[in-house]
Amino acid sequence: MTGKPSQGGYLNNAIQSLLKGLAVMTFAGELDENWHPTLTDVGKNCKKITGFSRHDLLEPGDNAIEKLALKNDFTSFRASYFKTMELGTPYSLIYRLKTSSGRIKWVFEHGIPEKILPKDKAINRKRIKGILCEVKKQRLMSFMALKKTRLFSFPTKKDPLDSILSASKSMEPIYSFIRKAAQSDSSVIITGETGTGKDLLAKAIHDLGTGQGNYVPVNCTAISPELIESEFFGYKKGAFSGAAKENPGFLATANKGTLFLDEVGDISLPMQTKLLRAIDSQCFMPVGANREQHSEFRLITATNKDLASLVRKNKFRSDFFYRIHVLNVHLPPLREREEDITLLADYFLARHTQNKQTSLPNDIYQVLKTHHWPGNIRELQNVIERYVTLGTLVFSSLEFDFESPVPLPQEKQTVGPAPKPLSNKVTRVNQTLEAYMHQAEKKFIQAELKSRDMDMHKTAEDLGISLRTLQRKIKAHDLRQ
Repeated sequence: MTGKPSQGGYLNNAIQSLLKGLAVMTFAGELDENWHPTLTDVGKNCKKITGFSRHDLLEPGDNAIEKLALKNDFTSFRASYFKTMELGTPYSLIYRLKTSSGRIKWVFEHGIPEKILPKDKAINRKRIKGILCEVKKQRLMSFMALKKTRLFSFPTKKDPLDSILSASKSMEPIYSFIRKAAQSDSSVIITGETGTGKDLLAKAIHDLGTGQGNYVPVNCTAISPELIESEFFGYKKGAFSGAAKENPGFLATANKGTLFLDEVGDISLPMQTKLLRAIDSQCFMPVGANREQHSEFRLITATNKDLASLVRKNKFRSDFFYRIHVLNVHLPPLREREEDITLLADYFLARHTQNKQTSLPNDIYQVLKTHHWPGNIRELQNVIERYVTLGTLVFSSLEFDFESPVPLPQEKQTVGPAPKPLSNKVTRVNQTLEAYMHQAEKKFIQAELKSRDMDMHKTAEDLGISLRTLQRKIKAHDLRQ
């Protein structure tokens, strides 16, 4: 079983085309009376795909398949093995596998039952043989596009982490953090640039947690300062003009659940004081009430700002800072997750075309990989949606708006010659344009730093980005002194 699998009649043409160029591991296995599979032979690519050696996978008494596959997925696809053995038909599976390094990856498995010999039947032994390969990057969406064709079996029990698509190694510790944080009721703060998926991470922690209450997301920038107290603490009927009925507020709604404060850095200092007291005492006073209410909730916050810098400038309370900084995780920007650019592009493409198109031309992928992605995943989603509608790539950025000659509001102009206004005609973006954007950003940051005597804290604050983001841009453009 160590050679290439025989694919005649074994794999249909659609599957064979998807496997082209992928490392394939052949395998043979047995199922006991309880339908638990054990490997009896594996091919030469086993270490490349699983991280384990052939010896590790075939060690006596060790059920390698159940050890490698994620528990939720394995429980779901055991039914496929059962059906295969009963009917003698091939099966195809898509599931997640945990490698020796702890990395989670999607794999495709295709197998067929071997003929049951009389001696095997006597001891209730069932044999299978097949192939296993890692499903990388954009091909994952191509496999998923066939999900409704009955060619594949997918995990039926949804894992909350399914909403966070990634093939990047930089995301591996993020997945580990989510699972560990979910088992605790400690406060979590998620940092990262706008559009990196902080809200999805917060929801995954809640869904994996032990709490039975609601998940209450709050966009702190979207609440008027005059209404923020009544929105958080609620109010009684007639508490103020317009209070026609009672409103429980965010804290009461989150009882026994999770309160997620997105953009927590925008909460005013007075409100931070009141929230801190409510979090510590688990009590609060609704507007117009004469007695306190009780609420126990898990607090998760997120920000794209450098809160430590705001504390130093007395723009953020230090006691509130330390209260929310118990468990901290940073989401890397999309430009540092190159493997995810094509994966997410295909995901959005399949979603916007109802699976009619699941991959892009190679030259499009190359352009996507060279873009800086200041808007991260949210920007990528917009680019793909425009591509589906217009048939061409059009980027927008905070420095330039390539869809309109009108500058975005409250944005600084670049140093040097301004870009010529574009006509209403849609412009196809190529690497030349990308190089222009890269150079313009370099000049812009260089000038802003120079005008502030190279004070990175002040520059980052004035530009509305985190200090960490500015430091990465300085390094990328080689602007270090």
